[in-house]
Amino acid sequence: MKFDEVCGLFKQFDGLEQKFLLLSDGSYISVDDFKQRFEGDFNEYEPLSSLQSSPSSTPAWEGIWNKLQEDGLFE
Repeated sequence: MKFDEVCGLFKQFDGLEQKFLLLSDGSYISVDDFKQRFEGDFNEYEPLSSLQSSPSSTPAWEGIWNKLQEDGLFE
């Protein structure tokens, strides 16, 4: 699963200069900021490892992980 596919799991909205994702807690995060939350080390060939290396305190983390698990994309 590639980063863009992870983003595709969330509703996306166009902002003035960039796209935003709607997270499970009702907040928004820009796609660029979302990618930076993976510490700049998101590896599209090893997405699970990249997600696990992300800080667990990010606002998006719980929503991302739950959505991936609900959709059966990760075990």
